Amino acid sequence: MVARHLTLLDANPLLKNTFLGTNGWLDIYGLPIGYARAGGAGVLRTQRGVLVELNGVISTLNAGEVARSAGLIPAAALVSE
Repeated sequence: MVARHLTLLDANPLLKNTFLGTNGWLDIYGLPIGYARAGGAGVLRTQRGVLVELNGVISTLNAGEVARSAGLIPAAALVSE
């Protein structure tokens, strides 16, 4: 199962090197879930985040923050008790 997920990295060698070169990548990112090209960027979705390659620069995004920013989390769930 892990090997199948890791084949997604073959689509973008720079993302692959960054992903696998991160110590503890499985704990930090989880397994790759999907890869797509979007607006000139390579976007790798993982279980715990998103890695974006644009013009040779890699950026990481937190999946929870992306969901919150997109309004996918109900406001009540964002309030601390």
